[in-house]
Amino acid sequence: MNNKLWYKTESEYWCDALPLGNGRIGAMVYSGVYKEQISLNEDTLWSGVPRDQVEKERYPYFYKARDLSLLGKYKEAQDVIEQNILGQYTEAYMPLGDMYLNMHYKSESKATKYNRELDLKTAISRLTYEKSGVSYERETFISEPDSILCMNLKASKKELSFDLTMDSKLQFGIKEQSDTLELEGLCPSHVVPIYVEDVIGDDGVTYNNDILETGLRFRAVVEIETDGEKFIKNNKFYIRDAGFAKVIFAIRSNFAGFDKFPEVEKKEYIEVARLDAKNAVSKDFDTLLQAHIEDYSKLYNAFSFEPSVKSLNDLDTYERISKYQTDDSDSGLIVLLLNYSRYLMIASSRKGTQATHLQALWNNLLRAPWSSNFTLNINLPMNYWATSACGLGELHEPYNQLLQNLSVTGQSVAKEYYGANGFTSHHNTDIWAHANPVGERRNKGAAHDFWPLSAGWLVTHLFTQYEYTQDKDFLKEKAYPLMKKAAEFFLDVLVTDENGERIFAPSTSPENNFLIENDFYAVCKTSTMTTSIIKDLFEMLIKTCDILNIDADFSAKLMNEVSRLPKLKIGNDGRVLEWSEELPEWDRTHRHISHLYSLYPANEITPEKTIELAEAAKKSLNARTDEGTGWSRAWKICLWARLYDSERAYKLLKGQLNLISSSKTETEFTGGGTYANLLGAHPPFQIDGNFGVLAGMLEMIVQYKDNILSIFKALPNDWKTGELNGLCVKNGLKLNIKWNNFDINSLEIYSNEDKVIKLEIQNQISEIILKMGQNIIR
Repeated sequence: MNNKLWYKTESEYWCDALPLGNGRIGAMVYSGVYKEQISLNEDTLWSGVPRDQVEKERYPYFYKARDLSLLGKYKEAQDVIEQNILGQYTEAYMPLGDMYLNMHYKSESKATKYNRELDLKTAISRLTYEKSGVSYERETFISEPDSILCMNLKASKKELSFDLTMDSKLQFGIKEQSDTLELEGLCPSHVVPIYVEDVIGDDGVTYNNDILETGLRFRAVVEIETDGEKFIKNNKFYIRDAGFAKVIFAIRSNFAGFDKFPEVEKKEYIEVARLDAKNAVSKDFDTLLQAHIEDYSKLYNAFSFEPSVKSLNDLDTYERISKYQTDDSDSGLIVLLLNYSRYLMIASSRKGTQATHLQALWNNLLRAPWSSNFTLNINLPMNYWATSACGLGELHEPYNQLLQNLSVTGQSVAKEYYGANGFTSHHNTDIWAHANPVGERRNKGAAHDFWPLSAGWLVTHLFTQYEYTQDKDFLKEKAYPLMKKAAEFFLDVLVTDENGERIFAPSTSPENNFLIENDFYAVCKTSTMTTSIIKDLFEMLIKTCDILNIDADFSAKLMNEVSRLPKLKIGNDGRVLEWSEELPEWDRTHRHISHLYSLYPANEITPEKTIELAEAAKKSLNARTDEGTGWSRAWKICLWARLYDSERAYKLLKGQLNLISSSKTETEFTGGGTYANLLGAHPPFQIDGNFGVLAGMLEMIVQYKDNILSIFKALPNDWKTGELNGLCVKNGLKLNIKWNNFDINSLEIYSNEDKVIKLEIQNQISEIILKMGQNIIR
């Protein structure tokens, strides 16, 4: 029912267009009657090359800053870090370019019956309209099996005529072949982030022809099959008087790996792109379409959530979300947002592709907000919070590969910046697995740029993947080595403070500041999130050693360290302390809620085990308010769900549908919500708003912790009746549930092996014996 976005009007802005993707190729489809525009991306098109930007022997400055922080000299510690440790910025994700179809008609009569849509069940963008008695249709999809974008245009009479052109904001040229049009392009050697204020516009985009500095090259190929006239002239495809035209777009780059220089490696990519296009053109449209649908559907159909709610499906999506601003009775719009978020996850992260970054796969700007990079202090982890639960575990592969790359580049960072073993990374990275702190010595940059905790957070997600699959081979061969390597870094940098506790000093709480003498600072002795991540990782490693029956001595060492880590603290105002002591906040309603990491995604704070801390977490959330950026609201949904406050979580969920003008996507940076095409608005567009909301919604339905499967602990009244299928849960479980007025009519649990679990329904806990396979509980 809520599996389709549709509109009665054309896209005017990029954030009105509809996204397509196969993990590698991305497109935003505008669906204009007179001018079709498709903004294109390819996930390996980044600026830069694999540079070694690690500065040698920075660790004496870290030790100096640590000594100062232990003495409470935070201003001085921050000065040392900002003047001696903050280094080069990451590179940026690039837009590929645009493909335009300029349509020609025999009559200038107005188009009627216009409808554009994105079918989430098939991942097909479709446009239909009539003009002068002729019916027109365009179907567009991006195929993972065939590695191409395909657009099929049809007309009820042989009056389909158009010109096709391509261009790019990158350095490019057009090549005419006998039957193809090719765009060859070059990515910049370096792109300066937009927040470097003394660099304006394209002045921040640099091309370098040195063999070690030449950026990535790519080749895009367009080929068309048609029953009409076809020819190429002046860098354009011309189609005239056709009944149909099948447009095939293929793209490949010479990216050869995070540590390989593209120009040196000489990877073949041109012939690969040509072969992709040739193979696709040789197949009829229905064959291409069927292969695409079969591949996509097995992922999308793995999960479904259908509460019995009101859905205004007779209104188009823009009308629905506009009406929702004053009348939120259309609860089906939230279900559409859930399904759309699952769709985006499949579209942007597939095996063999790059991990999802700030904009997942889609970006149309040379100097995008925050370089459209991987932000590791929330964005990348949040992007994958819900992946396993939706039955999409295989989509973790790009995330795992990026983490593997960081474990290589992060070794020298750990050594040179901290004098430590293991590996570490900071708050930004890129396709080259940039692991060192960024910031270029900027004043007040430490709040963002000095955060060597990301590797510790990222590797905990590997253990979470194991919790869903119970795959011990994965745990032993993939997860444990990286988790241990990240922990070795922390073991080397922990220091004993005046209370005999083991802390990471100095530290920050991501992007937040406190006040000293009417000025704001970020560097302190240590922070709550810092300790929470280290504790979470150490405890996961202790469990892993026990599960695999390995490394007993290492496990014992970790246990000793955990016992000496600082405990979570509550301030005089009843809130969870964000830093190691009570410090006046610079921004009381700050978007980051890092000090509540122990509530979600970790499980240290629970309403059952830590009642006082749970109450302190509530007070902390109330102080932060329900306002915030799109991803911040999404995190708050997860947090309130963990506190079992269903209606507060649902209120935040409804607030996520705050309509943001698509015209302001490049200029508006406040007031989170959703664009007309339901992409999450920081603003500007950030995909973590979509993926974080999905995680929050699933957390409201089912939670699993302490070997207790709890159903409907935070289910809102709007969802009191419904059906859910394919929800994956930790401990190798999968659930199908039907319920009516909060009473469960049927519950099926699929278990990957024989086991005993505790099942909680309506606050009643019972022990359940499960056999491998399907278990009908009710």
